Amino acid sequence: MEKNRYMSIGIKQTIRLEWMEKATNLLLVGLSPNEIRQELTEYLANRRGSGLELARSEHNCKLAVTILMNCWVEPHPEISNLRNAGLELLREGAEDHISIHFGMLCAAYPYWFNIALQTGRLINLQENATASQIVSRLKEMYGDRQTIMRTSRYVLRSFIAWDLIRDNNRKGRYCRGELITINDERNAAFLLLSAFYAMDSRYVDYISLLHSPAFFCFRMPATSAENLSKLCEDIEIVQIGADLLLMKK
Repeated sequence: MEKNRYMSIGIKQTIRLEWMEKATNLLLVGLSPNEIRQELTEYLANRRGSGLELARSEHNCKLAVTILMNCWVEPHPEISNLRNAGLELLREGAEDHISIHFGMLCAAYPYWFNIALQTGRLINLQENATASQIVSRLKEMYGDRQTIMRTSRYVLRSFIAWDLIRDNNRKGRYCRGELITINDERNAAFLLLSAFYAMDSRYVDYISLLHSPAFFCFRMPATSAENLSKLCEDIEIVQIGADLLLMKK
C-alpha cells in the first residue's frame, strides 16, 4: 500500500466475505504470514470475485491475496491493535462476522469506507444510489483519477456479494440489502473504531461517528464511547464542553 493509506485506492479486486473468513481462520490456527499467503494463493487460484470456481490469472490472484493480507495478517502498524481486537472477537466466537470483516476493510482501505459513506448518504436520502453518483462524489475526494470508475465497481460488487446492497431494477442502480443486526455491543464498538481509523483525523465527534451513513447496512445497539476505549488501547475519550470526542493516541 502507499505510504498515505488515506488517499490510496488499493482495492483492485472484488473481495468476497468467505475469503475474509478464510484469512482469519488461517490466522487463528497459528500459521505464519508466509504460510497464510501461500494457502490463500492456492485457495484463490480457482475462485473469482463473481463466486464462480474458475481459474484466474496469477496477477489477479496476487491482488486479492494482498488485500486480505493487508487487512488481517500484516496490517498497517496504525491499525495493528485494532486488528488484534477484531481477531479476539472472532476467537471468542462472535456471532456476527460481517461487521468485523467490514470494519477491517474500512480501516485497512479507507477507500472502502468512503464508498460505503457515499453509498449510505445517497440511499438514506433517496432510497437508492447509482454508480455514476457515487463515482462523482469520490472524484471530489480523490481527484479525477482514471481508476476511480473501475475500482469503485470492485467495491460495489463486493457490497453486492455481501448482500449489503442489491441491484435495483436498472443496471448501475442499487438499493439497500437486508439490514444486518448487530447484537453484541463489542462488535458495534469495533465497527465504530474501524471507521475512525479510516478517517485522516486525530479526533472525531462520537455522536457523528455513531450516526455515520457508512453504517447504512447495519442495525446497531446503543454502545458507549467507553466501550471503544476498552476495546482498543490506542483510543482516549476527551470531553470538551458538551461534546464527547474520541482521540487517537
